[in-house]
Amino acid sequence: MPKTMSRAMRTRQRGVALFTVIVFVMLSMLLAMWASRSSLFNEMVVGNDADYQRAFEAAQALLQDAELDIRGENPNGSMCTGSENVCRTTTAEKIPLEAKEIGPLLGSLESYAAQCRNGLCAKRLGSQDFWNNADSAKGITLTQMTQTRADGTTAGARYGQFTGAQWETASDKPVNPILADRTASNKGGWYWI
Repeated sequence: MPKTMSRAMRTRQRGVALFTVIVFVMLSMLLAMWASRSSLFNEMVVGNDADYQRAFEAAQALLQDAELDIRGENPNGSMCTGSENVCRTTTAEKIPLEAKEIGPLLGSLESYAAQCRNGLCAKRLGSQDFWNNADSAKGITLTQMTQTRADGTTAGARYGQFTGAQWETASDKPVNPILADRTASNKGGWYWI
């Protein structure tokens, strides 16, 4: 009789062992799935942070470029002397240095729907968030502020357009992909003064 009882116990133990192994396998699978989900989440967070930093750096560079444009300086701090559009030598619109130059500048800017040309703008009343407006009946749109006009000018200015700041390195690798993206008028960085 003792032999029969031990056989029955072994049979039960085998079933319990199988159940235990299945539970451990399932727990291992859940742990692996949790690890993969957390790594995917970390990747999304890091990617979002990298995009934020890239956009923030581009915005800082555009602000500094606009400041240099107003001051009439090169990126190295020397006085701006250039050819063509650099330092606004060939543009009709120039940063006013005296009060008597403001009137003619504002008069020439008012002839445009966006009241801007080559990055210089007249003060506008009302909402300033043209980047959120897609309907020209409701006001100025981003397209109006970035598209090239028939005379070859735009309402906005690109990074380095009037200061000569380089947006590419010597090996033609962009310093910041946002500043270097000039594939379309609604891409890349713009500034308006």
